[in-house]
Amino acid sequence: MKRKKSIYREGDVVRIVNPLFVKRVGYPWNKEHVKNHVITDEQRQSLTTMLAKFNLHPSFLGSNKGYFDTAFEKVLDEMAYWVMKTQGFGGRERTIHTELKEDCRGKLAKIISKRVVKTGHYFPSTSYYDDYNGGHEYEPGGLKNEKTHVLLNLDVFTDDNMWALKSILDFYKIEIEECNVEIYKKEKETDECTG
Repeated sequence: MKRKKSIYREGDVVRIVNPLFVKRVGYPWNKEHVKNHVITDEQRQSLTTMLAKFNLHPSFLGSNKGYFDTAFEKVLDEMAYWVMKTQGFGGRERTIHTELKEDCRGKLAKIISKRVVKTGHYFPSTSYYDDYNGGHEYEPGGLKNEKTHVLLNLDVFTDDNMWALKSILDFYKIEIEECNVEIYKKEKETDECTG
């Protein structure tokens, strides 16, 4: 017999059964990946040299080194974007990038919000002139093997005692796919606990 799928609503309290937290949804590369793994030390040094030609260099600024750091990060951020864009974001597979946090296995969390995302293999739009039919044809791009995922934005409580939830201030926010949690208490049942 097929198990009935749970419907999660804002305010519901869930237990985290598989602590795979969502870091981001998208293609293989993002700006942080490019900055940390694609841009080389030699390229960073070239950027420092370029900024020095504009009289922005840490040794010139002394106590105002923050100006150099700000300029360096802004230019590096923009360069990372263009490297990512010219290299096709590292591939066409749009996925959910996750991080395992074992210390949250079994923890209780309250659903703050949720959103729907799509994954799949990107294909670009096409446009061509059809001589036979005498017209311009256009096919929009999209995702092959498209899958829909519901992501839950959670406040994770550090104390599993449901009756203490209204007084707990120690929590942190995470995002997780709904298939990685189970209902602990529905929102209507938790009113007396959450005030």
